[in-house]
Amino acid sequence: MQNNRWSTFESYVNHLMSENHVAGAAVAISKNGKVIYKNGFGYRDIENKKPVTVDTIFGIASISKSFTALAIMKLESEGKLSVDDPVINYLPAFQLKTEDMSKIKIHHLLSHTVGMPPIERYQNLNRFHEHIDYLAKVNDCPLGKPGEYLSYCNDLYLLLGAIIEKVTGRLFRKYMIEEIIVPLKMHRTTYSTEDINKYDNVTKQYEYEPASNTFKSHCFENLGNYETSGGLRSSVMDLMKYGNVYVDALSSQQANMEHIQYQKMWEPVYQLSENEFYGYGIRTEHNYFGHRLVKHGGSLPGVASYFGFIPEEKIVVAVLTNVSKGPKIAIWKAALHTALGIPIEQKKEERNDYVLSNKEMHTLIGTYATNKKGSRIEILEENGVLMAKSNGELSELQAIDNQTLVKKDSGEKVKFYINNQGIAWAAFSSLRMLPRRE
Repeated sequence: MQNNRWSTFESYVNHLMSENHVAGAAVAISKNGKVIYKNGFGYRDIENKKPVTVDTIFGIASISKSFTALAIMKLESEGKLSVDDPVINYLPAFQLKTEDMSKIKIHHLLSHTVGMPPIERYQNLNRFHEHIDYLAKVNDCPLGKPGEYLSYCNDLYLLLGAIIEKVTGRLFRKYMIEEIIVPLKMHRTTYSTEDINKYDNVTKQYEYEPASNTFKSHCFENLGNYETSGGLRSSVMDLMKYGNVYVDALSSQQANMEHIQYQKMWEPVYQLSENEFYGYGIRTEHNYFGHRLVKHGGSLPGVASYFGFIPEEKIVVAVLTNVSKGPKIAIWKAALHTALGIPIEQKKEERNDYVLSNKEMHTLIGTYATNKKGSRIEILEENGVLMAKSNGELSELQAIDNQTLVKKDSGEKVKFYINNQGIAWAAFSSLRMLPRRE
């Protein structure tokens, strides 16, 4: 029966990859510290027909954030900082267009709750002081008081790397390798684009081009300061070692991490939906078929990744793929369901559809955007049906209440903030706050 379940899972993954044009993927699952399933699918190098294995190195993108958060937790456990400390205590030159910088705490950086809308990304900046200078020149203001709104912001999250350097006297990358990566024996994990060329069994990164029905490959990017929030490259087997720290299935004493308050990372900080919350570089979903999921995904050109665990069951699941916008969540949930004995395509019961009145519908119609390229969503009406237009793609919407719409094709939610005058002044999409444009 167990083998039949995994055969069904593999058929499902192969179908998803074919349907969504994914070149290669790797999956691993552990329970109680032991790997119970591992497999590679497709190719890491299409042109030369080189297969993906469980040791293939992929980009992991924003899964990297939890590593940085873990380092902050480690430093707090050693008494070297507190997450309640103002950021300017460590980075006195840090400045945004806000009245009182002392109110922005490390806690707000970790949880993306400074409330900054998306700003333009500059990967050519390689020193943290250059980025702090850049932030001081940004014209955008936080959309509320610290903690009032969540808006996913790599540009502020990377300041945690600057704090780590200030507290430890070591370069961020050096500290992370010596204190996190090496103690966990993650020998196929690196921040370095230069080192990638020294490893064998590394995937190419692909972008699928529908017009020509071909895959275009491109190199691993040098992310500059953004490596703090998205720069790790790793394998699913290394991510098993990492995940087992959180579920207490690995000797944390052996890794010199026994005093870290890991659970603080997934304590609810900001409520995203009825059962979902953001914490420190990681998000939590409560009551998922009776389980608590702790998870995070990552996306970059040529990267679609997902990682998470169930602390109470000591289950860890990692999925890495080598094509942008791959079905990472669908594969991850299929693996999780198979491990838990839940039918692969069984979905949680969702709330009943809500019918918007004409007034409620027209309250939401409009354009929500920032000056950052790609940070734009337009809500429009076509023949009485609400549609979302984003990055040139149209998605039909369904309301679940008077201020929350769901994209029917992806299940992604778009939440609207409505003021006392009944005007929708911002949209919350892909974890980012987008102010309304008149």
